[in-house]
Amino acid sequence: PVGRVDLVMYTSAAPIVLPALRRLRRDHPGIDIRLTEYESDQALDLLQDGGADLGVVYQYSLLPREFPGTLTVYPVGTEALLLSQPSQGADSRTLTRRRLRELSDASWIASPFRGDEEALLQRMCADAGFTPRIRHRVDTLELFEELVATGAGVGVVPRLSTSTRRGVAHAPLGELGGFRQVFLAGRTGGWAWRPIRVVASYLHQAAEDV
Repeated sequence: PVGRVDLVMYTSAAPIVLPALRRLRRDHPGIDIRLTEYESDQALDLLQDGGADLGVVYQYSLLPREFPGTLTVYPVGTEALLLSQPSQGADSRTLTRRRLRELSDASWIASPFRGDEEALLQRMCADAGFTPRIRHRVDTLELFEELVATGAGVGVVPRLSTSTRRGVAHAPLGELGGFRQVFLAGRTGGWAWRPIRVVASYLHQAAEDV
């Protein structure tokens, strides 16, 4: 197949997208993939407006999206959510309400751009009986983990975003925070075009590998 496919993805989908792109360049050099990075809300708007052909998007299991009717979405996997915390004295077992309540006075870190992430944090903490004190709003993983490592805050991070870093420990949120569901989205009529189907199949395979 030959043709251009405009692909939009969220940042932490890189472990899915980049291996797929490497394999596509090797196996299907006639497919010209143009990549754009957006959060899922903006990605869905871009797909509807024709600014992208295919998107890797997500929703939180506890906060399901209402996908636009003009798009067709296919689930490709799930991603665990973790509590990122200073490693000193950290408990890396699955989070419980009692342990979450112990963080009621902690400084929390949230993204300035991902409203659904903050909504999940508010819901999770409300279920444990408190309102989180969001003291920091950052969007880069490096700064996020630096704040955690120095004891300046705690926060929620998807598994695909995590890295091994001195001073940082992670604990699964379990049922308190649910998980992130990953989807491929595209305009309903666009799925008939073979280059899009080929790119989607490689992304689906890459999602199974992570």
